[in-house]
Amino acid sequence: MGFDRMSALPFAVPIATAAKITGLSPATFKAICIETGVVRMVGNRVLLTSLAAHLGREITPELYLTADRARDTARRYQHDYRNREKNA
Repeated sequence: MGFDRMSALPFAVPIATAAKITGLSPATFKAICIETGVVRMVGNRVLLTSLAAHLGREITPELYLTADRARDTARRYQHDYRNREKNA
């Protein structure tokens, strides 16, 4: 994941983070934005420039970090789940 040194924002974000920024669930985001081609993708990541253009507003570092940190609980759960399977 590349970062723009001037703004400290990544060029592209995971679908789940993009969904958090828009206020949609990942499934709804995929249906509305990805499957219709409204936002551009790089691999399995959403380009922030195309997401900002779709929303009609700038995506600030604070907005990005809030959305990214909102996913920490799910990341922690997945990490713990994987470790339980290894230790079982």
